[in-house]
Amino acid sequence: MINNLIPQVNGKIHHKEGSLVFLPKNILIENHCFEEWCTEVFTERTESFNKSDDGEILICKFDDLKEEEYRLSITSEKITIFTANERGVIHALTSLAEISDEDGKVPICEIEDSPKMGYRGLSLDCVRHFWNVSEVKMIINQMSLVKMNVLHWHLTDDQGFRIEIKQFPELTAVSGEYYTQDEIREIVSYAGKRGIEVIPEIELPGHTSGILAAYPQLSCSGRKVTLPKGGGIFKTILCAGKEETFDFLEKILEEAAPLFTAKYFHIGGDEAPKSEWEKCPLCQKRMEEEHISKTDDLQGYFTKRIEKILDRLGKKAICWNESLLADNISPDTTIQYWSVQYEDSMKKFVKNKGKFVYSDMFEIYFDYPYSMTSMEKVYNLVPNINGEPCADEPGFMGMEVCLWCEHIKDSDRLFKLLFPRIFAFAEVSWSEAIDYGEFKERVTQKLIKLQADQIPFTPIEECDPKGAKRREDTFAYMASIGNDMDPSVKDETMSSDSANKTFSENFTKKFFAPEDLPFLMEAMQK
Repeated sequence: MINNLIPQVNGKIHHKEGSLVFLPKNILIENHCFEEWCTEVFTERTESFNKSDDGEILICKFDDLKEEEYRLSITSEKITIFTANERGVIHALTSLAEISDEDGKVPICEIEDSPKMGYRGLSLDCVRHFWNVSEVKMIINQMSLVKMNVLHWHLTDDQGFRIEIKQFPELTAVSGEYYTQDEIREIVSYAGKRGIEVIPEIELPGHTSGILAAYPQLSCSGRKVTLPKGGGIFKTILCAGKEETFDFLEKILEEAAPLFTAKYFHIGGDEAPKSEWEKCPLCQKRMEEEHISKTDDLQGYFTKRIEKILDRLGKKAICWNESLLADNISPDTTIQYWSVQYEDSMKKFVKNKGKFVYSDMFEIYFDYPYSMTSMEKVYNLVPNINGEPCADEPGFMGMEVCLWCEHIKDSDRLFKLLFPRIFAFAEVSWSEAIDYGEFKERVTQKLIKLQADQIPFTPIEECDPKGAKRREDTFAYMASIGNDMDPSVKDETMSSDSANKTFSENFTKKFFAPEDLPFLMEAMQK
């Protein structure tokens, strides 16, 4: 069973003769050095195990171990876990459950294990399609089984505002489905017991139609805004010249931030067109008063105002990498890298030892079909910024898969895009890519468990499409992207963020093969 672990151990395994049958509830935390909640999930997962034996589980604190690192010792008489904190306990118990058979029998061995990357996340879009509490929990539980540790919860966008804010009920009245504050606390607690922290995202200052549909006075023009049904980039954004905007956002953050235990709070910063700021008298006045010469720096000013609020609330901001276009952005801002379109500012930031999370859209965006981002491609991922490896940079925190839901209409499709591809991501962020063929054999065992739990997944033989099948699926997806956009939205999106040469070259190289060129040229002429 040890050989079926995903992710594989990033350390040492010492195999020995024999096995032990343990009693899941027979857990002793030495000197009460850890909170008992960190063992609850393990007890739930193993409650069906055979109760005929009574092997003891002893959990001991060992401060010399790193964050999330653990030592698991299984002898013929008992199981001992050494770790420095609750998250290490959770990972050790997760491994123990995963190497056990249905009777609670485990092989006698010693395991030394710790993650390669400190940040191993999934960004889940619950705005473009609303996923209920049970669906979110199901994903969190599967993440925890492969030792991922961050759920980046995308909760606001142009298509809606999904957080209950009691001071501004119109936000959710206009948007429709949303999470109550009690449901958010429930999910945060559920995730925490599984070693996962939940980082919320409220998009600012762009992708804010979900706010402006309820409170249009916060835009530059004050004109009525309607919630779009499809994706795209929309030019109407929050006004940076109105003090009312910052007062409003401060009240939202004061109510939202305490719902989450994570130290980070994502505030977006991507795809924020500046055309209305350039015409807005109040924005222009703000630029004059603050000695700002370009609208990118006005966004930098906006970001710093929000960061100051978050700092008072005990949170640290994360922003998408477009935010680096502002010369006045704080060097202490944490950046999420997703687009090579802005590689120059990103490379400068990395060189200056800025902290960043890697989420390259050409590598680990899971809303793309397997034909564009195959499981093998994910498994062999080497984090890079336009070809320059970046995992050894001082500011590299780890990686995050992104799953945007403009084109995902039901949970069946959602789960099939996640599973089993996310297992490849979990392995390369915890340990190393060794042998893809051997990894697929372990995935096969994982899929048996998913099937037993009635969780949809993509069959393993469809995870790496080749030849005509790969090309057909890719072209079909590309043709469908704009189906739910009005023509005006398509034009607005293209004019707001036209691809530069670097982006276009990467798009062609990462998503197509040389033999696709004639078909690609033909498609572009239609």
